[in-house]
Amino acid sequence: MSEEQIKAGTISGKPVWVSKTMIVAGFTAIAPYVPYVRDWVQADPGAALTVAGVIFGILRIVTTGSVTWKKSL
Repeated sequence: MSEEQIKAGTISGKPVWVSKTMIVAGFTAIAPYVPYVRDWVQADPGAALTVAGVIFGILRIVTTGSVTWKKSL
């Protein structure tokens, strides 16, 4: 991975916003602002966390590329 890719916000040569995990994370971040979802999370936060964990676990299983971070000094 080049310095240009790091500065441009890409991981493994693809933009971060194309990542399945980042897309789902975005939906997860805005989900509490949807009235039905907010009510469900307030009523059963344990189930909401379980569903989120399962979704992110599945994404980790189906993700084929590895994330490589380059440390620069």
